[in-house]
Amino acid sequence: MQAKEINCQDDENQPVRRDPVAAAICNVRAELKINQASFAALIGVKQPMVAQLEKGRRKPSPSLAYRLAQISGKPLEIFVEAHYGTQIG
Repeated sequence: MQAKEINCQDDENQPVRRDPVAAAICNVRAELKINQASFAALIGVKQPMVAQLEKGRRKPSPSLAYRLAQISGKPLEIFVEAHYGTQIG
């Protein structure tokens, strides 16, 4: 059985690229090949929050950004830099 491909599109069916944090979050979930509900449970939020994060309507809190970095193995900066408007370090 082949895993369903994750759709990282916004409401207008355009790639979520205008917001790098939203794209990074969606890409992490796509790499894990899990649905939003499973991803939400993994990062400790509810599914609607994942949808809002992936669409760029919400930004991760510092603690959520840290969890995303831990789970993904990616640098923390990709989950917070655009949100806070400054570079870390």
